[in-house]
Amino acid sequence: MIRRRAYVATDGDFGSLDAISSPELRDVETTLARIPKPLPRELIWLVNQLLYVAAQRTDGELLRLEQDDVTRVAAPMPIVWRSSIHFLNMRSSSDRRQS
Repeated sequence: MIRRRAYVATDGDFGSLDAISSPELRDVETTLARIPKPLPRELIWLVNQLLYVAAQRTDGELLRLEQDDVTRVAAPMPIVWRSSIHFLNMRSSSDRRQS
């Protein structure tokens, strides 16, 4: 799923986050997908966080994902966080039905 999104977002130039990863970091998508039972929206959120963390670290320089970036965002997600995401998803879908 993440690879397809990367491919579409880059107009087919890149099919993986490997294109912006350091040489020692490969297959980031699989690493993130191995977090215990990530829901698709959680996986997308994790990738967004990964890009955000890397962008803050690089401070305007060429964006390059590092292992430390993955480690920071791939820590086990607390149950409270997962339940609040579920609540927000339910709320957003009920808002769409009302409009």
